[in-house]
Amino acid sequence: MFIKERISRKTMGNPHLIKYLFIMIIKRFETLIPSVSDFEFSYTRFIWLHSS
Repeated sequence: MFIKERISRKTMGNPHLIKYLFIMIIKRFETLIPSVSDFEFSYTRFIWLHSS
């Protein structure tokens, strides 16, 4: 619990670190489920196209 609190407090002021951790989690799932890779790619592409 203490470690989790410390990590969340550390990542609060660093959105790039949160993004990195999120990507790492997705990459971990990609090895387990190949279809996640395609979904994640299309999803991020969708966000990227609509955010720009």
